[in-house]
Amino acid sequence: MIISLLSVLLVIGLGYSAFIVYKLFQSADKIIDSSKESTVNVTTEPFNILLIGMDEENLDKGRADSLNLATINPKTETIQMTSIPRDTYVEIPCKNNLRDKITHAHAYGGTDCTIDTVEQLFDTTIDFYVKVNFNGFVDVIDAIGGVEMNVPDLREGFLSYIQSPDDPGLVPFPEQMAVFQEGNVWCESDSSRERYAICFDTFGVQQVNGEEALALARTRHYDSDGDRGNRQMEVVKAVAKKMASLEGVFSLDKVLDAAADNVATNITVSQMTSLVSLGQKILAARGGDIDGFAFRTLQIQGEGFIFEGELNGRAWYSIPYLESIEYLRQQISMALGLSPVIMAGEVSYNANLQYPRPEYMANLTPMFSDIVPSADDSPVIENDPLVETEVKEFTCEDGQTSVNGICPTPIVPEEFTCEDGQTSVNGICPAPIVPEEFTCEDGQTSVNGVCPAPVVPEPETCPDGQAPVNGVCPAPVVPEPETCPDGQAPVDGVCPSNTKPEEE
Repeated sequence: MIISLLSVLLVIGLGYSAFIVYKLFQSADKIIDSSKESTVNVTTEPFNILLIGMDEENLDKGRADSLNLATINPKTETIQMTSIPRDTYVEIPCKNNLRDKITHAHAYGGTDCTIDTVEQLFDTTIDFYVKVNFNGFVDVIDAIGGVEMNVPDLREGFLSYIQSPDDPGLVPFPEQMAVFQEGNVWCESDSSRERYAICFDTFGVQQVNGEEALALARTRHYDSDGDRGNRQMEVVKAVAKKMASLEGVFSLDKVLDAAADNVATNITVSQMTSLVSLGQKILAARGGDIDGFAFRTLQIQGEGFIFEGELNGRAWYSIPYLESIEYLRQQISMALGLSPVIMAGEVSYNANLQYPRPEYMANLTPMFSDIVPSADDSPVIENDPLVETEVKEFTCEDGQTSVNGICPTPIVPEEFTCEDGQTSVNGICPAPIVPEEFTCEDGQTSVNGVCPAPVVPEPETCPDGQAPVNGVCPAPVVPEPETCPDGQAPVDGVCPSNTKPEEE
């Protein structure tokens, strides 16, 4: 998430200043938060940038899915990246130091709360921030024509996860599961959160597009948060390397257009312009070789726990080790030039690879000593009164409402007999069985297994000699009498009343 913006900033620092600055001035009103501007001179003073990757399209809402602190020292020409796993259990200042996952700090109080939380955790000052969402990440990678990445083989971890996921609602659909169980692929959600939409069936170094790079940067359930952090740093370097190529030069306008719609920062145009000069200086000192532009990467070390809360059910947290936090505070302070550099004589490392586990990793102490885990294989902490995690309700596929983020057992309706005699399946009648046609006794063809009403032939002549009308004989015609019994003549076929003779 934050990786795409970091790459854009690195591009700014690696040259092409005139064109980039022009585009930045065009985009300034959209992306720059002038209310939080810093007066730091980025060409002469060390500074911290907090890189925030959002899991929502709206940059002002939701959780911070990815957090990395970039410590840049223009005097020593060094960049140090400190990765903060999203489930790290910390105190949230804007919630009266309530303990919760650091990813929730943004949901509680936005950018300010997230910055305050990281500053308190590392006892440092954050000068700048950059926020970017999933769309920004994907668009930037696609704008430069993809990047070269090492795709790990996570098939074993993927298969284990989908068979017993943290959330039963994440079990693939049956047709998906049948394919996945063959063990040929591993898959991750895409930027629109469609489950298992991005799949890998070949592994090793290869070209990937924006959606595939996002899947690599996001996935953590099949290995670990630490491995995810390493992949994010790999994406940063891959993007920077691509942008330093000729192809990258011609895609700068697309990159900045993508960033403008999905990015927020308090770095001013003037400071970005200064970063151009700094980047040109560093790159020139390395003979223009982007591979020599190294990053030192560090990460919080902690121990995972499952919390049992009355309101939230089971939730996974990582409690950082005190020794790890103290070590990182020291490293950040040294990188900023605020404390003397301490050299560890026996430690050597390649800055382009994962930093080795320091000696302090022996005999570690959880940061919050008042929390004591059980002796189970998966430690459980019961009803920590300081845990507060908001779990939103949603409608399950069978229409039921989720409870603590999990769908209840599906309701299976009772069977009943359908009109055609078949038995219902899950409350639904199967498609009706259509019987074969046959010829009825009167020569007609059956319809749905039933003979139509018999056809009655029309009589040719009625008994009284009249012609039938619509197959029905009219009322019989009664002939008129020629003379009435009393000798009178009939009128319209009817005899008049008898006329009695007058008496004499």
